[in-house]
Amino acid sequence: MGDGPSAASETVCGMTVPAAAAPSIRIEGEVTAVGSAGPPPNGMLVEAWQRGGAQPVATTTTTGAFAMNALTGGAPLDGFLRASAPSFVDTYFHPGVPLSQNTDVGSFGLVDPALFAMFSGGAPPSTTASVAMILMRDCMPDTSVTGATVIVSPPGNAVIRYFDLQGTFKPAPDATTFGAVVTELAPGPLTITTSNVARPMRTTAVTTYAGSLTVVQMLPQ
Repeated sequence: MGDGPSAASETVCGMTVPAAAAPSIRIEGEVTAVGSAGPPPNGMLVEAWQRGGAQPVATTTTTGAFAMNALTGGAPLDGFLRASAPSFVDTYFHPGVPLSQNTDVGSFGLVDPALFAMFSGGAPPSTTASVAMILMRDCMPDTSVTGATVIVSPPGNAVIRYFDLQGTFKPAPDATTFGAVVTELAPGPLTITTSNVARPMRTTAVTTYAGSLTVVQMLPQ
Protein backbone atom coordinates (compact mmCIF):
# COMPACT_ATOMS: atom_id res chain seq x y z
CA MET A 1 0.00 0.00 0.00
CA GLY A 2 1.20 3.50 -0.70
CA ASP A 3 0.14 6.53 -2.65
CA GLY A 4 2.40 5.56 -5.54
CA PRO A 5 2.41 4.97 -9.28
CA SER A 6 0.18 2.50 -11.09
CA ALA A 7 0.64 -0.97 -9.65
CA ALA A 8 0.64 -2.56 -13.15
CA SER A 9 4.10 -1.16 -13.99
CA GLU A 10 5.77 -1.91 -10.68
CA THR A 11 7.79 -4.73 -9.23
CA VAL A 12 8.31 -5.58 -5.57
CA CYS A 13 10.89 -8.18 -4.57
CA GLY A 14 11.34 -9.01 -8.26
CA MET A 15 7.67 -9.77 -8.88
CA THR A 16 5.21 -7.65 -10.85
CA VAL A 17 2.54 -6.10 -8.67
CA PRO A 18 -0.84 -7.44 -9.92
CA ALA A 19 -3.09 -5.02 -11.77
CA ALA A 20 -6.24 -6.69 -10.42
CA ALA A 21 -7.39 -7.89 -7.02
CA ALA A 22 -9.97 -10.22 -5.54
CA PRO A 23 -13.32 -8.46 -4.95
CA SER A 24 -12.81 -8.74 -1.20
CA ILE A 25 -9.55 -9.23 0.68
CA ARG A 26 -8.83 -9.96 4.32
CA ILE A 27 -6.30 -7.68 6.02
CA GLU A 28 -4.71 -8.95 9.21
CA GLY A 29 -2.08 -7.49 11.48
CA GLU A 30 -1.39 -6.16 14.94
CA VAL A 31 -1.30 -2.65 16.36
CA THR A 32 0.37 -2.02 19.71
CA ALA A 33 -0.03 1.00 21.96
CA VAL A 34 3.52 2.23 22.66
CA GLY A 35 4.65 4.67 25.34
CA SER A 36 4.10 5.42 29.01
CA ALA A 37 0.35 6.04 28.79
CA GLY A 38 -0.56 2.35 28.75
CA PRO A 39 -3.09 0.73 26.42
CA PRO A 40 -6.25 2.68 25.54
CA PRO A 41 -9.06 1.46 27.84
CA ASN A 42 -11.55 1.26 24.97
CA GLY A 43 -9.23 -0.23 22.38
CA MET A 44 -7.94 1.22 19.13
CA LEU A 45 -9.73 1.99 15.89
CA VAL A 46 -8.09 0.60 12.74
CA GLU A 47 -9.26 1.72 9.30
CA ALA A 48 -8.20 0.66 5.80
CA TRP A 49 -8.19 3.49 3.25
CA GLN A 50 -7.86 3.45 -0.52
CA ARG A 51 -5.74 6.22 -1.99
CA GLY A 52 -7.92 9.28 -2.58
CA GLY A 53 -10.94 7.69 -0.90
CA ALA A 54 -13.56 9.76 0.88
CA GLN A 55 -14.15 7.10 3.55
CA PRO A 56 -12.46 3.92 4.79
CA VAL A 57 -13.10 0.65 2.95
CA ALA A 58 -12.95 -1.34 6.20
CA THR A 59 -12.88 -0.62 9.95
CA THR A 60 -12.43 -2.58 13.15
CA THR A 61 -11.75 -1.98 16.84
CA THR A 62 -9.02 -3.93 18.60
CA THR A 63 -6.79 -4.17 21.64
CA GLY A 64 -3.99 -5.67 19.52
CA ALA A 65 -4.44 -8.21 16.73
CA PHE A 66 -6.98 -7.26 14.08
CA ALA A 67 -8.62 -8.69 10.95
CA MET A 68 -11.05 -7.03 8.57
CA ASN A 69 -12.47 -7.59 5.11
CA ALA A 70 -12.10 -4.82 2.55
CA LEU A 71 -13.97 -4.43 -0.73
CA THR A 72 -11.52 -3.60 -3.53
CA GLY A 73 -13.70 -3.04 -6.59
CA GLY A 74 -11.30 -5.40 -8.39
CA ALA A 75 -8.27 -3.10 -8.03
CA PRO A 76 -5.36 -3.52 -5.59
CA LEU A 77 -5.84 -1.61 -2.34
CA ASP A 78 -3.25 1.15 -2.74
CA GLY A 79 -3.50 3.23 0.40
CA PHE A 80 -2.84 2.90 4.12
CA LEU A 81 -4.08 1.72 7.48
CA ARG A 82 -4.98 4.39 10.04
CA ALA A 83 -4.87 3.61 13.76
CA SER A 84 -6.27 5.99 16.36
CA ALA A 85 -7.36 6.22 19.99
CA PRO A 86 -8.08 9.07 22.43
CA SER A 87 -4.89 10.59 23.92
CA PHE A 88 -2.69 8.92 21.27
CA VAL A 89 -1.13 10.25 18.08
CA ASP A 90 -2.83 9.05 14.90
CA THR A 91 -0.66 6.60 12.93
CA TYR A 92 -0.87 6.15 9.16
CA PHE A 93 0.75 2.84 8.20
CA HIS A 94 1.85 2.08 4.62
CA PRO A 95 2.73 -1.64 4.22
CA GLY A 96 4.96 -0.99 1.19
CA VAL A 97 2.96 -2.60 -1.63
CA PRO A 98 -0.64 -2.44 -2.90
CA LEU A 99 -2.73 -5.31 -1.53
CA SER A 100 -4.36 -7.62 -4.07
CA GLN A 101 -5.02 -10.69 -1.91
CA ASN A 102 -5.47 -11.74 1.72
CA THR A 103 -2.51 -10.20 3.54
CA ASP A 104 -0.93 -10.12 6.99
CA VAL A 105 0.61 -6.64 7.11
CA GLY A 106 2.59 -7.38 10.28
CA SER A 107 2.70 -5.09 13.28
CA PHE A 108 2.99 -1.37 13.88
CA GLY A 109 2.71 0.95 16.87
CA LEU A 110 0.30 3.63 18.02
CA VAL A 111 2.41 6.08 20.02
CA ASP A 112 1.49 8.39 22.86
CA PRO A 113 2.45 12.10 22.86
CA ALA A 114 5.55 11.52 25.03
CA LEU A 115 7.05 9.03 22.59
CA PHE A 116 6.02 11.18 19.65
CA ALA A 117 7.97 14.04 21.25
CA MET A 118 11.04 11.79 21.42
CA PHE A 119 10.73 11.11 17.69
CA SER A 120 10.54 14.88 17.24
CA GLY A 121 13.87 15.39 18.98
CA GLY A 122 12.36 15.98 22.41
CA ALA A 123 10.18 18.91 21.34
CA PRO A 124 6.48 18.97 22.22
CA PRO A 125 4.37 17.35 19.49
CA SER A 126 3.68 19.81 16.69
CA THR A 127 0.11 20.38 15.63
CA THR A 128 1.21 21.84 12.28
CA ALA A 129 4.10 19.57 11.18
CA SER A 130 4.15 15.82 10.66
CA VAL A 131 6.63 13.03 11.36
CA ALA A 132 7.46 10.02 9.18
CA MET A 133 9.19 6.80 10.18
CA ILE A 134 10.81 4.96 7.27
CA LEU A 135 11.54 1.23 7.69
CA MET A 136 13.78 -0.64 5.23
CA ARG A 137 12.37 -4.14 4.94
CA ASP A 138 13.85 -7.01 2.96
CA CYS A 139 11.80 -9.59 1.08
CA MET A 140 12.17 -12.34 3.68
CA PRO A 141 9.98 -12.04 6.79
CA ASP A 142 11.51 -10.20 9.76
CA THR A 143 14.59 -9.07 7.81
CA SER A 144 15.79 -5.55 7.06
CA VAL A 145 17.98 -3.70 4.55
CA THR A 146 20.71 -1.65 6.23
CA GLY A 147 22.76 1.36 5.24
CA ALA A 148 20.30 3.11 2.90
CA THR A 149 20.18 6.89 2.58
CA VAL A 150 16.64 8.29 2.71
CA ILE A 151 15.62 11.10 0.34
CA VAL A 152 12.31 12.93 0.71
CA SER A 153 10.68 15.24 -1.81
CA PRO A 154 9.80 18.00 -1.31
CA PRO A 155 12.57 18.30 1.28
CA GLY A 156 11.31 21.53 2.85
CA ASN A 157 12.74 21.84 6.36
CA ALA A 158 12.80 18.09 6.94
CA VAL A 159 15.33 16.72 9.43
CA ILE A 160 16.35 13.09 8.86
CA ARG A 161 17.82 10.95 11.64
CA TYR A 162 18.67 7.27 11.28
CA PHE A 163 18.33 4.51 13.87
CA ASP A 164 19.65 1.00 14.46
CA LEU A 165 18.21 -2.10 16.13
CA GLN A 166 19.11 -0.71 19.56
CA GLY A 167 17.07 2.42 18.89
CA THR A 168 20.16 4.64 18.77
CA PHE A 169 19.65 7.73 16.61
CA LYS A 170 22.44 8.72 14.22
CA PRO A 171 22.89 11.72 11.90
CA ALA A 172 23.91 9.54 8.94
CA PRO A 173 23.26 5.95 7.83
CA ASP A 174 25.77 3.19 8.46
CA ALA A 175 25.94 -0.59 8.22
CA THR A 176 23.70 -0.97 11.28
CA THR A 177 20.88 1.47 10.48
CA PHE A 178 17.66 0.07 9.01
CA GLY A 179 15.31 3.03 9.33
CA ALA A 180 14.95 6.77 9.66
CA VAL A 181 12.73 9.30 11.39
CA VAL A 182 11.91 12.41 9.36
CA THR A 183 10.68 15.39 11.36
CA GLU A 184 9.51 18.95 10.54
CA LEU A 185 7.62 17.73 7.48
CA ALA A 186 5.03 20.01 5.93
CA PRO A 187 1.75 18.06 5.72
CA GLY A 188 0.87 16.93 2.22
CA PRO A 189 2.25 14.72 -0.57
CA LEU A 190 5.68 13.21 0.09
CA THR A 191 7.81 11.00 -2.17
CA ILE A 192 10.41 8.76 -0.52
CA THR A 193 13.39 7.29 -2.36
CA THR A 194 16.69 5.75 -1.28
CA SER A 195 20.30 5.70 -2.41
CA ASN A 196 23.59 4.05 -1.43
CA VAL A 197 21.95 0.67 -1.00
CA ALA A 198 22.85 -2.61 -2.72
CA ARG A 199 19.22 -3.46 -3.48
CA PRO A 200 17.17 -0.69 -5.14
CA MET A 201 14.10 0.08 -3.04
CA ARG A 202 10.63 0.81 -4.41
CA THR A 203 9.87 4.53 -4.59
CA THR A 204 6.90 5.24 -2.33
CA ALA A 205 4.60 8.27 -2.41
CA VAL A 206 2.41 9.01 0.60
CA THR A 207 0.45 11.84 2.16
CA THR A 208 1.42 13.09 5.61
CA TYR A 209 -0.95 14.78 8.06
CA ALA A 210 -0.37 17.47 10.67
CA GLY A 211 0.36 16.27 14.19
CA SER A 212 0.50 12.62 13.13
CA LEU A 213 2.98 9.79 12.57
CA THR A 214 3.29 8.21 9.12
CA VAL A 215 5.01 4.80 9.12
CA VAL A 216 6.28 3.65 5.72
CA GLN A 217 7.70 0.23 4.92
CA MET A 218 10.11 0.36 1.96
CA LEU A 219 10.62 -2.87 0.03
CA PRO A 220 13.15 -3.83 -2.68
CA GLN A 221 11.99 -3.53 -6.27
